[in-house]
Amino acid sequence: MRALVPILSCAVLVGASLLAAGTRPAEASSSGSRPAACVDKSCKPTGPVDARLVQLSSQGPRVELEVRVRPVLELESLAWHLELPSDASLVEGVADATASTARASESTARVVLAMPDDAAWRRVVLVADGVFRGSDESGATFPEPFETRTELTWGELPLPAPLRATRDGETGAPIEVVAQPTSHRTGR
Repeated sequence: MRALVPILSCAVLVGASLLAAGTRPAEASSSGSRPAACVDKSCKPTGPVDARLVQLSSQGPRVELEVRVRPVLELESLAWHLELPSDASLVEGVADATASTARASESTARVVLAMPDDAAWRRVVLVADGVFRGSDESGATFPEPFETRTELTWGELPLPAPLRATRDGETGAPIEVVAQPTSHRTGR
């Protein structure tokens, strides 16, 4: 029985790694050269507004996005704006607007961007901000500002440092490695 435990442990680890590998987003879109967009789904508590940025299409240098903003609470004010990559330009739609403050009322906008049709890393950020009525433990209400950020990214992340050619220590084959700057001190 004790000999079976390591084998079962390895089987569980292999199964878990295969499941994790199957949950990665698609590497490329149907457009060919532009990779599919990835949405940041980090595990953070949601704010008083549900803000979504959806890629509708990508045809050559044109990328069509939809902005969706829906208050979860009754708000005093609500506005949104897009932070665009430096090499993107707005072709259709608006990059900022005010939205309905009524609870569960969705405001939408269609935006078309022009950006280079390559695999370079780019990010569009939807920033929704406004004010809602907060309260403390005594029941007193006060205006509380908020800001939520939603990202949509494309392409390959840039390397943290430049690549340098060297030889593999075991085989002697030429390889490229990331050159990390270091500093050495003598002594302790």
